[in-house]
Amino acid sequence: MRIFVRILLGVVALLAVLVVGAAVVIATIDKRALLAPLEARLEKATGREVTVGGEPRIDLSLTPTLVLEDVAIANAPWGSAKEMLRAKRVEAQVALLPLLSRRIELMRFTLVEPGILLETDRSGAGNWSFGASAAAPAAPAAPADVTAASAFALGEFVIERGEVRYRDGRTGEATPIVVERLYVRGRDPQQPLVAQFRGRVADLPVDVEGTFGPLAALQAGRWPWPVSLEGEVAGRRTGVQAKVRPDAGGIAAGDVVLVRGASRLTGSVAYQPREGRKPLWRFDLAAPVLQAGDLALAAPATVAATAGPRDGRLFPATPVAFDALRAADAQGTLAVESLVLEDGRRFGPLRAKIALDAGRLVVDDLALGAYGGTTRGRIVVDARAAPASIALRLDGRALDLGALLAAAGLERSVQGAKTDVTLDVTMRGGSPRAWASSLTGPVVVSVGGGTIVPGTQGLGTPLLKALDAIDPMRAAGGPTRLACAVVRLPLRDGVARVDRSIALQTDQLGASASGTVDLRNETVDLSVAPRLRVGVSVDLAKLAGAVRIRGSLADPGVTIDPLGAVAAAADVRALAREGPAALLRGGGLVATSPGNECAVALGTARPEAAPAPGAVPPPGRSPAPRDPARDVEQALRKLLGR
Repeated sequence: MRIFVRILLGVVALLAVLVVGAAVVIATIDKRALLAPLEARLEKATGREVTVGGEPRIDLSLTPTLVLEDVAIANAPWGSAKEMLRAKRVEAQVALLPLLSRRIELMRFTLVEPGILLETDRSGAGNWSFGASAAAPAAPAAPADVTAASAFALGEFVIERGEVRYRDGRTGEATPIVVERLYVRGRDPQQPLVAQFRGRVADLPVDVEGTFGPLAALQAGRWPWPVSLEGEVAGRRTGVQAKVRPDAGGIAAGDVVLVRGASRLTGSVAYQPREGRKPLWRFDLAAPVLQAGDLALAAPATVAATAGPRDGRLFPATPVAFDALRAADAQGTLAVESLVLEDGRRFGPLRAKIALDAGRLVVDDLALGAYGGTTRGRIVVDARAAPASIALRLDGRALDLGALLAAAGLERSVQGAKTDVTLDVTMRGGSPRAWASSLTGPVVVSVGGGTIVPGTQGLGTPLLKALDAIDPMRAAGGPTRLACAVVRLPLRDGVARVDRSIALQTDQLGASASGTVDLRNETVDLSVAPRLRVGVSVDLAKLAGAVRIRGSLADPGVTIDPLGAVAAAADVRALAREGPAALLRGGGLVATSPGNECAVALGTARPEAAPAPGAVPPPGRSPAPRDPARDVEQALRKLLGR
């Protein structure tokens, strides 16, 4: 025990001697003489002029700190500003024992409230590429001082409350970086570097920490060099692991694992700066699950705050920015097994080949499993000039109509009814409303056989009202057997003028519509021409043009034209007075042939000619007898809106 106490007292005495000795040295030393080697070392390393505004001081402790006020480093001769760096204060923590020999060994280097400008010229060269300065060289230091400066060894590097601005010399665009704190530790060059960053990058909050390969391995060119980062970016958990190496004048990263929220991407990424052009990113990435919300480069609260009011219209006027498409170029492939939207819907698998060149994005070989089927196609977004233009060529096959209606916010009221969707359209603008207003090209939806489930509103009240209006004999509460349905919109600048290219066929009737669908004003004005397919009833051909769907796209109304109603009412009175023979005399019977409304709507068949007045059905195709009283009752209810 006594030996331990003696050792402890000896250590304390030794430290006291060192502190007293350092104090004596500091009291007698010319502090500007200590500064000269440091300035010389920095100017030699950077090729730039280094200036210190205030008188240096040394704070005494077991690790004395050299404090420099108002430090500046000159910018490159071609730079947009005179200085590349100006710091309010620089703190250089030095080793005590070398200081007694008037040598400086840095243990910790801190920049307090610096302003740092990083920029490139028009060829892409950066001002951080240090070399011989065009400024007047500093006065040469004494050989002994330079020797002392060569003892420079940095254990820790810190930036506190700093601002960094990155300026692209080709575009003039500047990216601000606010550094609350940056910390890098690498005391042993054979051990991994440790780094922490907290601040904001282009208004995105970033708080990450990580480890990197040894500095000695980087200096010796021992590849690959490991990188590992973890933390939060824009409010979402983010992590990166990779092994980097030089590649074609840039950097390539293999064994990449990118974690963002609940998403996890793996593969390879490469970055290549190019003289006179934007940098190029190459990638080959795959993900078992990719959450769409994790791709947002803003915090969830920010996204919600900028969504803006919907003002009651279907297509919002919320601006959509394309700035990211102009920041860099990219080439690569993406494979996702399950794509999860923010509302919880799952699509997949997703396969795509992506190319981004000077603001023009091309998504080729697109294949997406969705709504029970598969959609293939190509997407082109050209943001090289304003307004941006978009071209879509999509072909969806065997999609589930019930799932499509559910995605539109309607109930699942349809069974079966596999649906094909084809789009070959262009649009332009900076919001969904602008896109809808400029939509040009054919949109075709073709629905196969299925059943409209009774007692639901899944197809929307207006459409059910339309079905009731054109089919007075539709059994109340009974299912409607759908044979087919077609919507073919020849859109031009957001407006489709329809001539029997909207149609449906059920087990009881066929119907086609003509009129206008206006996406610019979000209105619809369609006249529906029905035709009975089976049985004997009121001559629905006289109701052609009587049923009208008119109003806003969000909530159109369904009305009956009074003139058409009068014609139908005359038939009802004749039917009640004279029976079915009255309709036979007036041509009221409708052939029971299946009809071709869907084929006409698709443009694959011509319309059938209307039966001549007084015509009767061909032999062997007489309609089945029906109860005239029931027909009259149902027709009157419909015509009177009851």
